Amino acid sequence: MLVLLSVLLLLRMVHSAISVQASSGCRITLGEYSRTNRLGIILHFDAGIYRFKEPLNGIYEWNAGESIFVGCGDQINTVTCSSNGDLTRVLNCSKAPKYFWVEGATSTTFGTVYQIGFKVGTDTFLPLYKVSYDKQECTTRYSEHTLIGTFFGDDLATRSKKKDFSPFLCKDLTEIKPINDWYSWNSQKEVLHGNQNVPNQNVVYELQRGHLTPDRDIPDHVWKRTTYTFANVVPMYRTIHSEGGNWWKLEELANNLIIVNRGVCTIYTGGLNVPEFTKNYLSGAEGKIAIPHWLWKVVKCGNAGFVAFVLNRIEKTTFNTFCTQDQLSMIGYTGQFKKEPKHGRIHFCKYADVRHGILPAEASFTDLLRANVV
Repeated sequence: MLVLLSVLLLLRMVHSAISVQASSGCRITLGEYSRTNRLGIILHFDAGIYRFKEPLNGIYEWNAGESIFVGCGDQINTVTCSSNGDLTRVLNCSKAPKYFWVEGATSTTFGTVYQIGFKVGTDTFLPLYKVSYDKQECTTRYSEHTLIGTFFGDDLATRSKKKDFSPFLCKDLTEIKPINDWYSWNSQKEVLHGNQNVPNQNVVYELQRGHLTPDRDIPDHVWKRTTYTFANVVPMYRTIHSEGGNWWKLEELANNLIIVNRGVCTIYTGGLNVPEFTKNYLSGAEGKIAIPHWLWKVVKCGNAGFVAFVLNRIEKTTFNTFCTQDQLSMIGYTGQFKKEPKHGRIHFCKYADVRHGILPAEASFTDLLRANVV
């Protein structure tokens, strides 16, 4: 047994670096690259334009003699794939790629559109996903990203180790204190509960920074870092957003469904407030960072898809659904979700059955997406 363990350990050490072979080229898996802790972005260069290089089945590959490009914060490194080439240098960045955003040319009824991504070299912008942002309330209304199932391999849906969040706009509020401090439990007790009747660090009442574009949907460990920005979060209750909550389960369902079926899907995710509930803000009287009453997700795979709504409230309450018929049983995941209010009440809809004006028009689809169809 000890001998077997030693062999397995040796094999893992051998495969923790890029394999270099003149006859077959060079390759590295997403998992192997993640374990190197390198911060460079592996790039594809074509027709004078740099883009993210797309992994296939969780593997980056190059032919012998092909150039390998890695984007850093201050330069783009290049090396040729060869039998005796040392790729350690090209993967090393003296400066990490810069988290960056670009404001779109047009706005929607939901807010101003921004592309979120990285800046590498001197002026190369690599967009990864979009958000629609309400500048007045410092609140992201929804995000849009693409999940491509063939990008992933054995390292499915891994989570990032990055826990600090990059800033995003909202200067008026950050002049009072950093956005991260507004999310602290001490601030929530003071602003939302008046320091009364709430036990210290009560997990049921605690709001967390809830991702809209989840890092599990992003294959590369460096790409995942750009999801940790306040442009990509809204306040979500911990028991709904964390593992075991219905929002967590919804993210997991969509991710697994698309990856297992090797689908190519666009996902829209957002929060909204409705008249039947009082609208509150994480900043209280400042009127910034709205706490959504509902969370929603549209999974659109060609002409098929589904819409899910999760109530972002922990108390037992009556509420109006957003469609006339819950499609959960039709989709095929009836037993996946919890019924207790603290985990988030959930219902599924067809897009055409959703109340008008609730969702972005570009998120529309015609057929219901089921568990075995992507």
